[in-house]
Amino acid sequence: MPTHFHLLIKELKPGGITKFMQKVGTSYTMYFNIKRERVGGLFVTPFRSKHINDDRYLQQVAQYIHLNPHETVGLKELRNYPYSSFPDYCGESRVTQTILDKEAFNFFTDTMPAPETLIEEAAEYFSTLKS
Repeated sequence: MPTHFHLLIKELKPGGITKFMQKVGTSYTMYFNIKRERVGGLFVTPFRSKHINDDRYLQQVAQYIHLNPHETVGLKELRNYPYSSFPDYCGESRVTQTILDKEAFNFFTDTMPAPETLIEEAAEYFSTLKS
């Protein structure tokens, strides 16, 4: 997505996600500024996070993240969107290396709807928003 990204990550140490995201944001901004020969901040809004406290909410968040690029690439192209774990969820093979924790990801593949069902339900939901 051209303007933002979503990550679903597990905190291992108190404050670890905040520290990690600060390093990611700073490093990427420095890289981008050097590459584009510019100075200044890059992100309009600061990093935000939300605590996930139960399995159902975890599933909803994963579905939201997987479907979020639909406006950029369309629902039918989500399986091919390289900047998402959705192709992994669909069982697609990847040419590039992934940082996805396959063991933790099994939770989603065991408990979430089939990818086709997820896309069909999303298409139905998004069509109701347009009317």
